[in-house]
Amino acid sequence: MKKKKEHIMTLFPGNSIIKQTLEEKKLSEIKKRIRDIKVENFKGP
Repeated sequence: MKKKKEHIMTLFPGNSIIKQTLEEKKLSEIKKRIRDIKVENFKGP
């Protein structure tokens, strides 16, 4: 499964760059969400 993905990446080098930026965007979104949750928990009831 993993090898097939890597093969597709080599076929479309530009696509992997797009994928990377999407992953980074996703990561920053998750980090932001975690930060928001932490702030909510910190405030408490």
